[in-house]
Amino acid sequence: MKAFLQLLFAPCREITRRTSLSLDRDLPRSHLMAIRIHYVYCTACRRFRRQAALMRHALRRLGDGTLPDDALPDISLPDAARDRLKRFINDR
Repeated sequence: MKAFLQLLFAPCREITRRTSLSLDRDLPRSHLMAIRIHYVYCTACRRFRRQAALMRHALRRLGDGTLPDDALPDISLPDAARDRLKRFINDR
């Protein structure tokens, strides 16, 4: 209960950190509930959650080949960096 109350009144920095964690692993139900309550009154954290989920989805599609390369903006990313990102995504 104490952890729930601390998280309920946590600053946005902590909520965004927990939001990122929740995309990759299961968090205790009490933490998820406190985070969702925070989203009710915090537009910035809700926006962060949507953007993080969208980025994760797009990166996974890129890694598994379901997102065509021409759907991405033309950026000059070295091949080695692109390969590291794909390996990181595929290892998850």
